[in-house]
Amino acid sequence: MANRRAEFRLHALNHAYLDDLLNDGTYGGTKSEVMRRFVEEGIRKALNEGRITKRNIADFGGPVPSDDK
Repeated sequence: MANRRAEFRLHALNHAYLDDLLNDGTYGGTKSEVMRRFVEEGIRKALNEGRITKRNIADFGGPVPSDDK
């Protein structure tokens, strides 16, 4: 199953920060990778804080990671 595209607008200041993170190279090699990393980290944080409920990846057509079996 292909990943669904999520589109959103960012202020120019945030784009500049993304460029800084991209140039640093620690968070990914493209702006998309940098954004994805921060979104995924935010989701993990919300899960750990109990703000959202964990979902089963198998319900979305994805493989079940070995640690979720």
